[in-house]
Amino acid sequence: MTKWPGRLEIIDFENKKILVDSAHNSSAAKVLSLERENWPNEEKGVYWIIGVQKQKNIILIIRNLIKSIDKVLLVPVPNQESWSLSDISKISDRKLDNFIEFTNFKEAFYYLKKLEEWPRCIPVLTGSIFLVSEFIKFSKTNQ
Repeated sequence: MTKWPGRLEIIDFENKKILVDSAHNSSAAKVLSLERENWPNEEKGVYWIIGVQKQKNIILIIRNLIKSIDKVLLVPVPNQESWSLSDISKISDRKLDNFIEFTNFKEAFYYLKKLEEWPRCIPVLTGSIFLVSEFIKFSKTNQ
């Protein structure tokens, strides 16, 4: 079986597990949403660290991935023009109460670490191949 780094890959970083998946377009997001149905505790909500390049259709990605019980930790894609919460709010009719914006993925990860307990459903980092690649690199050099 072929294994692709950054495709449904579980990374153990600072003794916490995080799923990384480079669902960078709406069809990849749809596939990831179907995979979600197999995750333990997903019905309690998923924390998504998500960063999407500006030229991608973030509305379809959100529609395919995010349920109302989920929390979205929005981050910019490193060195890429990315969607911000302000940009999304201008084009979305969806309530964004469950979205929190961070200046980078490290801040979002440390936000999760400060929760009373690590989320029961493994958090997911997704939205861009560049974001996933940078997180994998960061996790390997900071162990």
